[in-house]
Formats: sequence, structure tokens, C-alpha cells
Amino acid sequence: MRKILIVDSSSVLAMRVKVLLELIGCEVELTHFSMLHEEELLNDYDLIAIAHGTPLDIAQLLVAQVSKDNFLLLAPKAENGEQLNAFSELNRLMPNAVVIYPFFVNKEISSLLESILELGSDFILQLPTVLLVDHIPQRLEK
Repeated sequence: MRKILIVDSSSVLAMRVKVLLELIGCEVELTHFSMLHEEELLNDYDLIAIAHGTPLDIAQLLVAQVSKDNFLLLAPKAENGEQLNAFSELNRLMPNAVVIYPFFVNKEISSLLESILELGSDFILQLPTVLLVDHIPQRLEK
């Protein structure tokens, strides 16, 4: 099972990516950047995703501590110029990182994740079991 760390800044995209990673059978830890500890064993993760809004100094710490170059960046919406400028700094710090944009559909994101994690052709998507309980009204007898 692949182990993934998502360093979040309270973004909706991070939650989408978390759910999609879980569906492809990964163990995912979603942590707000303020809760990240320096002593954390970052090399135990197969992939580290960093959401926009994560401070640059935290991202630099992650890059310095991780020996492999397996990063994923979660981009902000294009409407906010300030967030885009801060995100471009993150992107410069990790030029080889794959970037996921909020306008990507889930299928595109899943395909990207599968290719990054190098899942083989024997991979099976683990869909959740759903129990549907519906109320059936009783008929009144006359």
C-alpha cells in the first residue's frame, strides 16, 4: 500500500485528492501545515502533496528533508492573483513536481495519480460499498 502525505492549507482540492488516493488504495494522511512536525519521518511517504497556501519556508523544509523527488502541487483557482504568485514560488522550488489544478475533473486527477504512483495494469479501483436505505410508505387498508 502506498503511503501519501498531503500538507494542506484548508483547501477543497486537497480533500478531493485525498478521497481519490484512497479510492486507488493508498494510505493518506492529510495534515494542516501548522501541524507538521520537524521530526516526522518524511522519507516513509511515497508521495508528498503540497497545497497552495502552504508557506514557502515549510515547503523548503520538506524539500530539504525528503531524499526522493516525488512531489505533487495542488494549485489555487486562477481568480486570485496573490495566491497564484505565492504558488509560483512553490512551483519554482519544486520544478519537477506534478501540478493538479482545481479545474481538473476527477478522472484526470485519478489518471495523473496512477501514473505518478506507477500503478500497474493489475490495479483495481477500490470503490466504496454503499448501502441505500429508502423509506417505503405503508398503504392504508380500508
